[in-house]
Amino acid sequence: MAKRYYWLKLPDGFFRQKAIKKLRKIAGGDTYTIIYLKMLLVAMKQDGRLYFEGVEATFYDELALDLDEEVENVRVTVMFLIQQDLMQLIDETEYSLSECSKMTGSESASAERMRRLRDKKASQCDIEVTEQLRIRNCLQDVVMKPEGEAPMCFAWARSEPYILEGNAVLCKEIVFDILEYPAQETTDPDPVMALNRYIKNLFPECIVFGIDELSEYTIPADTPVFYSGLKSIDSTDGHCRSSLSWFNAVISVHLLCPKPSMRLKMMAALHQSLAKDEEIIMFDDSPMVVKALKMNNNADYLREGQMSLTGYYACLKDTFKQPGISGVTVNDLT
Repeated sequence: MAKRYYWLKLPDGFFRQKAIKKLRKIAGGDTYTIIYLKMLLVAMKQDGRLYFEGVEATFYDELALDLDEEVENVRVTVMFLIQQDLMQLIDETEYSLSECSKMTGSESASAERMRRLRDKKASQCDIEVTEQLRIRNCLQDVVMKPEGEAPMCFAWARSEPYILEGNAVLCKEIVFDILEYPAQETTDPDPVMALNRYIKNLFPECIVFGIDELSEYTIPADTPVFYSGLKSIDSTDGHCRSSLSWFNAVISVHLLCPKPSMRLKMMAALHQSLAKDEEIIMFDDSPMVVKALKMNNNADYLREGQMSLTGYYACLKDTFKQPGISGVTVNDLT
């Protein structure tokens, strides 16, 4: 016959039951309560039943022998349980503990082995996940600035297991993408540098690429980092075309910070400020009009950036072009 394991499931309200409270208030009540629990432990393997086999003269004597308790204490406990309807006499050789079935848990030996195996695998999985997260968090958003090179940042891409023995995963390869953030200075007037200066004035405590000097390692968890990247510049129409060239510049704004709540708060503040001001003053004191503005807090802030801005601005032409003369008419007024 297959081996089976049993355990007693003591409900959290066990000692708050009125019958148990009453039992414990009797002189010697704590002893009687322990005897009741020991009776449950014996009965749970026997479908909630206790049997008198005639080894001793009475049921009380035989139960006391089985429980290693005093006969009188066992007798008082049994009488109390019967009185409280927690125990019933089936016949002269059999008693039933009414609460036992609800308080009994059991499983086969094979089920117990499978449970232990599942627990072990779950524990190993938890350890692996914890280690992966620890490594990922260690490198998350850290900006590195090698000497003579552009700043770069690590972005987790995937984790790949090495399966060397059957299904046993002995180690995992954690793959990161290296994202480069090159300098974005273009020409005067520079739309990216104008936006960088605007952000720095709004958040003076933050680090802004192109404005602040970067150390070898910068941790955005300590100080949030802004990066503005030029996506495109297109020529467009505007007034005074003889002296001015007009452009639309599309710029992405990245906020590097591991805390989602802080990213949301700061990007929302930047979006609101730009929407209210409607323009950014460039280095030649000319305005760049905020033509379009979109914030997506769910975007990949390392690769895409959370905000896209379209700025409309003009550059003064090197030489002034006089309007062309299409014709001359002379009227003789004499």
